[in-house]
Amino acid sequence: MWKEWVRRRWNPEAKFLNLERIASDDYLKKHGLTSPTSDAAGKEAQVIFKLASKLRPEIETISLAHNDLTSGRMMSTMAHYLPGLKNLSLEGNSFRGWKELDYISGKRGRLQQLRELILVGNPIRELEYQNNRAAGYKSLVVNFLMRFFPFFDNQRGALLDAYAPNATFSFSCNTSIPPRARIEGIHHSKDYPHQRKLEWGIWLSTSQGASRNLGRMNEIAKVAESLHLGNQEAVKAMAALPQTRHDVAGSPEKFSVDAFPVRQGEQTNLLVTLHGQFVELPSQGIRSFDRSFVLAISPEESRAKQSGWEVMVLSDQLVIRGYSSFDAWRPGPMRVQYGDPLPSAGLQEALAPLPQPQRGRMQDVILRTRLNLQFAEDCLKNNDWDVERAIANFERVKVSNHRSSSSRPGAIN
Repeated sequence: MWKEWVRRRWNPEAKFLNLERIASDDYLKKHGLTSPTSDAAGKEAQVIFKLASKLRPEIETISLAHNDLTSGRMMSTMAHYLPGLKNLSLEGNSFRGWKELDYISGKRGRLQQLRELILVGNPIRELEYQNNRAAGYKSLVVNFLMRFFPFFDNQRGALLDAYAPNATFSFSCNTSIPPRARIEGIHHSKDYPHQRKLEWGIWLSTSQGASRNLGRMNEIAKVAESLHLGNQEAVKAMAALPQTRHDVAGSPEKFSVDAFPVRQGEQTNLLVTLHGQFVELPSQGIRSFDRSFVLAISPEESRAKQSGWEVMVLSDQLVIRGYSSFDAWRPGPMRVQYGDPLPSAGLQEALAPLPQPQRGRMQDVILRTRLNLQFAEDCLKNNDWDVERAIANFERVKVSNHRSSSSRPGAIN
């Protein structure tokens, strides 16, 4: 029964497993299954994640939104079964402390590849804002990035003091053309005349080591060599990479930054994930990148502090990939395959007064059902603003109305 339930919740096209509002699920109630979110739950969550680990293509995104979770216990086996998870939504739950997230960020259960964690609607997030901690985090991160990238682009050796003595650095390359970029023809477009000049060879192997793609490395020696230990080795490795230009000051919309505290032993540090693009020199071609920093407050007597760095880098992971436009973090749907409907300018204008996330959900329902604004809003309101439930009920009503009209006397079938 759990296998069927997981299948119903699985969207293979989006690589998305919807685990929202589990306690109110009709299938669970019908079959007398215990919700993994309840106090009486045993190994239900473990069973779900084990089944999820066998789904193909592999899961990238899970939403545990609106489950009234107060503890992270349900996620205790998530990293074991789904180590490659990239996005996790905990929106609309009741987490009050960072300790509850140790289940996914601690030494034993860490989600190593997690890129996005959504905590909107949790007391933990609201407390951070009430205590003005968010402004402090934002200031630290912005100041760090605005200083870091000019040095990275023009004088990498000057970054030595920005890294802790025991810092680690690695880089890896994803050489495939992103699906959206292929659909949009970016790599052959006249708007991007320098893309054909780009070559991966100068990234894949440098004088200080090779791309750290663990999926393709068979020798332990190469695995070890591609992880650069200590600030001196880290800066040497960076200096051997091709020259770049990151326009973080001139075009901030081309970058997306997320940051949240993570506990490491007794210390709380800051995990910063950055997605964006840079110009490779001298070819002038554009590449996209993902970069994850673990930052710690610089100790008073440290070289980082003396050099004006409020935070220092403990870990730096850089992924270089083929260029894909920054539409990914713009509000609204993206084109992910040929023929995907995109919102008209009129629809976007009509929805503009609505706050997020209602605007995005309204847009999604309208594009998928062709309902007008009023009916789409009514449909969502009647289904607690759950997009999938709203569309499912819309389809059910549509089928029911079709059957009723077909059964009338004189109806043409």
